[in-house]
Amino acid sequence: MSIPEPSAIGIDLGTTNCCVAVFRNGRCEAVPSGNGSTTIPSYVAFEDDHCVVGQEAKDNAFGHPKGTIFAVKRILGHRYSEVEDGVRLSQRWPFALTADENGFAAVRLPDDCGMTKVIWKPEEVSGELLKHLKELAQDFLGCPVQRAVITVPASFTEHQRRCTLAAGIMAGLEVVGIVNEPTAAAIAYGLQTPAGENEKTRIILVCDFGGGTIDVSIISAVGRSTFQVLGTSGNMHLGGEDFDDCLVEELLLRWEELHGPGIRQSPAAMTRLRKQAQQVKHTLATGTEENAGVVLASLFGGVDFRTTVSRTTFEKVCGHLFQQALEPIETAMRLTNMRKQDLSHIVLVGGSSRMRVFRDMPSPLVRD
Repeated sequence: MSIPEPSAIGIDLGTTNCCVAVFRNGRCEAVPSGNGSTTIPSYVAFEDDHCVVGQEAKDNAFGHPKGTIFAVKRILGHRYSEVEDGVRLSQRWPFALTADENGFAAVRLPDDCGMTKVIWKPEEVSGELLKHLKELAQDFLGCPVQRAVITVPASFTEHQRRCTLAAGIMAGLEVVGIVNEPTAAAIAYGLQTPAGENEKTRIILVCDFGGGTIDVSIISAVGRSTFQVLGTSGNMHLGGEDFDDCLVEELLLRWEELHGPGIRQSPAAMTRLRKQAQQVKHTLATGTEENAGVVLASLFGGVDFRTTVSRTTFEKVCGHLFQQALEPIETAMRLTNMRKQDLSHIVLVGGSSRMRVFRDMPSPLVRD
């Protein structure tokens, strides 16, 4: 007996990680990847006229940093002139950026990566991620998948939404909906509400703080399926990647104080430093430890690097980012004339929302 195709799959095409889910047997199920995780890193590695996606691509970054692309969502739909100074010249990424034929930002692969095509638009890179997610869903369901709903930041422009749609088409998907990420989170929250309960109107604040953006929506909900977005706010240039950047800069300054300049021109060393900065962030932001050790053997020029980052230092170097993260919350509350006591529920989603400092800051996220 053939397995019926689902009406559509749901895809979260995130800056740092992606995931795909299906709705069956009356509930939403996240699709696991080959290693059992329900998320895959938003990495695509290009070499010898083929590409790999996800964790395999992320692992490839250490040996081939210029041909391993990540966080491409941050340049999707932006003109090259908008991102050149803020991204490329700050050496945030080891891979090169260029302008496509229409002046929009694109990725340029190195000549030695063995790829016939060296200029890749962000939507083309995203298309490879979506293609992989589609394949995961098909393997999980045991049937073909054609239709999909893809979530995007609430602050995405119409052009960025069209780019996302184009990425889906490149992946062989019929994109039946582009849904704002906070709205999708509210729907998921509503599906967990027991039938027949909470039929009165509830006001929900949804804060989606991910790897590249923060989005806040104030939503009116009735029951499990009726939602109205009352107001939104966000910052398209603030996410977990920015906290990584601050920690990378802190580590670079410590290295340069001991060993002098030069390391910033090494993509391999910068890739290793970035991974270490991410580990430091996870340890200090979500754990109980007061210090995080950094040990990198033969980081640059055959020299080892050892240092310790304290929680106090982390909160100091990232303090301005925590303050910026409060602004969309305050703006959304102001636009909708809401007070803390008006909120029935607060829904926090996205990896960056798990940072303890963010949760504990004076804001609507903390009840009086």
